[in-house]
Amino acid sequence: MYVVVNEPTTVHDMLLQKSDGRYELLVWDEKVTGSDSVDVNLGRTVKSLKVYDPTVGIDPVQTLANVKSVKLTLTDHAGILEIPSVPLD
Repeated sequence: MYVVVNEPTTVHDMLLQKSDGRYELLVWDEKVTGSDSVDVNLGRTVKSLKVYDPTVGIDPVQTLANVKSVKLTLTDHAGILEIPSVPLD
């Protein structure tokens, strides 16, 4: 089970599963100005994690290995975490 630690009321998340089993975790902020930093705890160590910023392009902006959590700085658009098909209870 994933948890967005210290999630402000303006931050929201949604977990989607793709047909190939991978998960896409969308995390976004509705804050009018500025940004919020949050930690996403994945509940277990995952072998690989890709972070996407849809305003930058279709390639990951960061690829991490053997991580249990990731820090995100959120502004006025969603950040997307791509997680392998290991279930997130």
